[in-house]
Amino acid sequence: MAADAFLSSTLDGRRLVIAPAGEWIAQRAGEIEPLVDAVVRERPQVERVEIDARGLQRLDTVGAWLMERLRRNWADAGINTQIVQLAPHYQVLISEVAHSNLKKLERHRPPPPLRDALEHVGKGVADSADDL
Repeated sequence: MAADAFLSSTLDGRRLVIAPAGEWIAQRAGEIEPLVDAVVRERPQVERVEIDARGLQRLDTVGAWLMERLRRNWADAGINTQIVQLAPHYQVLISEVAHSNLKKLERHRPPPPLRDALEHVGKGVADSADDL
């Protein structure tokens, strides 16, 4: 299967239809991911996005994450986004992936260097006071 056959997109008025096809499995991720990136970069101004999954032949967890990346790209921008025509036996997998990893990670910032230095001096002074 030619790489571009894994994913196509069609603009229909204010609706974008994205159609994954073939085997969206780990062994094909190297071919599919650049296509997902390209569709995400296009970002046409639309009111609705449909990911039409009727052309999927196989789907594993890696493929489900790639599809979820497509969905979240528009959903996070407030655009009504749905996966449609998904085979029933893939619905649980897609649902599990969609409900995973939703919490934004909080970045742990190290304390500023000046604070560390002052804390070190303060502890030294406090320790010296114990010696008096």
